[in-house]
Amino acid sequence: MSRLMRAPRPPQGAADIVMVRSRAEMDDFIRLPYQLYRAHPHWVAPLEVERRQFLNPRRNPYLRESDVSYFLARRGRAPVGRVGAIIGPDGPARQRQGYVGFFECTEDPAVARAL
Repeated sequence: MSRLMRAPRPPQGAADIVMVRSRAEMDDFIRLPYQLYRAHPHWVAPLEVERRQFLNPRRNPYLRESDVSYFLARRGRAPVGRVGAIIGPDGPARQRQGYVGFFECTEDPAVARAL
């Protein structure tokens, strides 16, 4: 085996994907990167209050004009991944375009595929 390659981690089982609908689920969505990267020496955590305001359509004009859905991947009750699906106006003609954002997950290909 090459020194640059490492053995893949065995899959840990399927993750359940849920649409974020409650405040508690939005809390998990916002806080997931803090859990994933807390030990990374170069990660600078954004202010949680800023992330809440950014994801709030009443405070973010772009989201006010967009259709947005957020999803969490869970194993049991623990969040292990997240993603946002956004259809919003963009470009000079303000055409509707789709985007995927806010993608974060544990180092598990099964979670990434599920999201």
